[in-house]
Amino acid sequence: MFNARHDNAANPGPSISYLIMAATLTFGQRFVIPLGGRYEVGVSLVVCGLVMGYWLFRGQIYLHAMRLMLYLGAVVGIITCSCLNSDDPELSYPKIVYLIVIYAVWMFVHKDPRGPIPFWRYYRLCMTIVAILGLAQFAVQMVGIKLIDVYSLLPEKFVAKGYYSHQPLSWGSQYIKSYGIVLFEPSYYSRMLAIALVIEALFFKQIWRIVLFGAAIIPAFSGTGLIMLGALYPRLLADRPKLVGSLTVGAVILMIPVVLFTSAGQTFLKRATEFSENESSGRMRFIAPITRLIDTFDTHYFYGHGPGTIEEFENVRNVVRRNDRHLVFSFGYSYIKDVEAYPNTFVTILYEIGIFPGLPILAFITYCFFRRSWSYPVSAGMFLYYMILAGDFSQVETLLLCYSLTFMSIRPLATVDERIRQLATRYRIPQVAPVPVTAMAAR
Repeated sequence: MFNARHDNAANPGPSISYLIMAATLTFGQRFVIPLGGRYEVGVSLVVCGLVMGYWLFRGQIYLHAMRLMLYLGAVVGIITCSCLNSDDPELSYPKIVYLIVIYAVWMFVHKDPRGPIPFWRYYRLCMTIVAILGLAQFAVQMVGIKLIDVYSLLPEKFVAKGYYSHQPLSWGSQYIKSYGIVLFEPSYYSRMLAIALVIEALFFKQIWRIVLFGAAIIPAFSGTGLIMLGALYPRLLADRPKLVGSLTVGAVILMIPVVLFTSAGQTFLKRATEFSENESSGRMRFIAPITRLIDTFDTHYFYGHGPGTIEEFENVRNVVRRNDRHLVFSFGYSYIKDVEAYPNTFVTILYEIGIFPGLPILAFITYCFFRRSWSYPVSAGMFLYYMILAGDFSQVETLLLCYSLTFMSIRPLATVDERIRQLATRYRIPQVAPVPVTAMAAR
């Protein structure tokens, strides 16, 4: 049987590259390189770009023809939208260039016959550490230790701004939601743990890791990861009925007393009703964007408002500055936007790029996620992550995470190589049925 661990040792170059990417997208996502003024570039983009440059130099990746065509169509859509809105003072030319650059990554495909499995292995290792940090982060608060943001000790210009990391469980609460210390916010922590749990349950099946990831999601008190798990739960249950079923029963039995008899559990239970509360994050993330679409819809939506204009849609009321009460829980950051609605990727494309210029972008995104995917459940989960649960389609860490976990490589024909057949069988990867030799001769 194909031994992925042995194959990793036989190919140290690519495996080390996967480790660098996985570690950067987890532990390095909050670091930026200032470019002067208001602009900065994420360290993740620089490091992953260097890794892909190395792969290109070694001949380990290639330019995928169909992705190239769809990418060029997306670029035409962005440029067309920008030209039609060239007189808008909010139009951001740096963002136009930025979008064209970062989405170019998606055109390249890695040749590794193991597909995403080596990256998954390193990702689950990184998320194991993050999960332990997240649980410890919440546990120390239970014994009265006050948390600080370690990034507040670093020079502010090298830390990503505008993220609300130190979020209280509720206004005035002494407890802070877990975010794994190294990640942007509790919502990122929750989603990244959820996809790690899905990959673990479907492919590697180590029970202790599944339990760890599931337990670590809880102190995030974020619904986005739970939405991902809920959407994929029927597939997980159908694919691993005994494992997932028994873990579900055990989790429910353990959670009932926690939810009913602890203050943290009561807070978690109250989040189920937050969609009806005007100032709740759930309403601003999922309900408010829809109402804003309806209220602001006009002919502009057919050709967009232009890249960089999304703040008009968010209706930014003010910028929270130092010494403001909202900043008590966000050490090291110079501002937090106070908005009416947090648009997701789909809404951002619809507003900034428009319906008609946005169609080729949506075609490019959908093709990359689902064409010859190694795992359709993982692709579906990450597509939900990217289009609905993520906040901005120019967020480079999310873009690179989707690429690395989902479509950095494409599933080859299972009949090409015996190792691929064994790998597909072991991890239940969809295979293309072999064509009989006689049938091929008849053709």
